Amino acid sequence: MSDALCLSCLKPLPLSEGIKCLACKNDYHKGKCSGLTKAALKNMSKSDADPWTCPTCVSGASRSSRKKRDSQSRRNRDSQSDKSDDESATSEPSLKDVISSIMALSAKLHEVLDRLDMLERSGEMQNVKHDDALLKLTEQQKSIEARL
Repeated sequence: MSDALCLSCLKPLPLSEGIKCLACKNDYHKGKCSGLTKAALKNMSKSDADPWTCPTCVSGASRSSRKKRDSQSRRNRDSQSDKSDDESATSEPSLKDVISSIMALSAKLHEVLDRLDMLERSGEMQNVKHDDALLKLTEQQKSIEARL
């Protein structure tokens, strides 16, 4: 299984170094990103680690999204014959997928910008070489004209 992405710092998160929120199912680094102190982490037993809830869910900031998700789930259960609700729910990318895609596109953009910078520097070097060659040619032409 591949590494997850910490929702707090948006950095890769090896499974052994993370903790999952029970409410929103997002992954966080243990410690600063999760809001848990080292002492609190030491006091948590393996069974206590599962019901952890992230600070966002605890503060209630995601209550409205949870209510919306719960009502969507109820509608999907109540209307088994209505396939369009199920299809739209499964076809929407998760926040982790969107963030991962953005990070990949950002990396590609930086790569393209680096290549563009190299091309600009190369073009500038070619211009300098061209100007030097033109200057030498002009000097040689003047030298030849002076001899005639």
